[in-house]
Amino acid sequence: MSADGRSVYAASQASGAVAILDREPLQISIDNVAVTEGDAGQTATSFTVTLNNASSQQVTVGFATSNGSAAAPGDYASSSGTATFAANDTTETVTVQVNGDTMDEPNETFNVDLSNATIFAAIADAQGVGTINDDDPVPSISIDDVAVTEGDAGQTPAAFTVSLTNASSQQVTVDFATSDASASAPGDYASNSGTATFTSGDTSEPVTVQVNGDTIDEADETFNLGLSNPTIATIADNQGVGTITDDDVTIPLPPAPGPGLGDATPPETTITKGPKDKTKKRTATFEFSANEAATFECSLDGKSVFKPCTSPFTVKVKKGKHTFQVQARDTAGNLDATPATDSWKVKKKRK
Repeated sequence: MSADGRSVYAASQASGAVAILDREPLQISIDNVAVTEGDAGQTATSFTVTLNNASSQQVTVGFATSNGSAAAPGDYASSSGTATFAANDTTETVTVQVNGDTMDEPNETFNVDLSNATIFAAIADAQGVGTINDDDPVPSISIDDVAVTEGDAGQTPAAFTVSLTNASSQQVTVDFATSDASASAPGDYASNSGTATFTSGDTSEPVTVQVNGDTIDEADETFNLGLSNPTIATIADNQGVGTITDDDVTIPLPPAPGPGLGDATPPETTITKGPKDKTKKRTATFEFSANEAATFECSLDGKSVFKPCTSPFTVKVKKGKHTFQVQARDTAGNLDATPATDSWKVKKKRK
């Protein structure tokens, strides 16, 4: 056998002649491998480097990883070295560690490249491709509910959080838009719409809606923030509820007069300022007084229940005709039985 392991010598006893019997040249190749990524830790990816024929001598070849769509060190641990075939050995293993994660991403690849083979061996296939199969689900999008105290003036931010169940290597988007419930825009809050964008690795994005403060005593109110049109994701919860908590104080009524207190004359109530008879404004502010020390009770649009109020007093209304009434109650508890009344009409706003 020759020193390079490629030829076998055969001698004839009769003639003393020597014949050289050629063998196939030594060739080195590497296979392709696929591995499931996993959620944590590392998974071994084993490539097989193959020699087509056994050699009587040691054969070596260098190897080194290189990036494809996968990149070291984030997706896999880079590796390099020398694969050594001992005499008569035909296979060697090169192992590359793949990193697990919970990020949704496309399948990715990296390479193991062969070079610098022993001089009497040739490289037939110089590159093995490692495919990292992603096993993470497409993320789901949800939005939380928020409660905010209204305040007496200006605006208070209601901060919603839009969340992904797991990160994605790609940009994820979802549209959002407010809608009325018992609260309505623009009086109670400022409407808002747009697109929430999650960059690679991001799992939460804020969306802010501004709530308007006032001094009107009213029930707690709600509005909605809806999600739609996701990209590279699904929607698990498509609506957040914003609760506007009223913080205006109800003024207690004075006690009714007891027997023998003397004063039985009711006060007289006067409206001193109110809106124009016809207006486009959706709020109206009234000022009123009495001919003696008194507290006041107000009613809007003929509601039978008068509620405590103070001057000035603002009401929110819709398009149409409206009537405001106010009656005074003096310190003796006498109530004005003929409330002061003001009527006006709200016209439709031109677009």
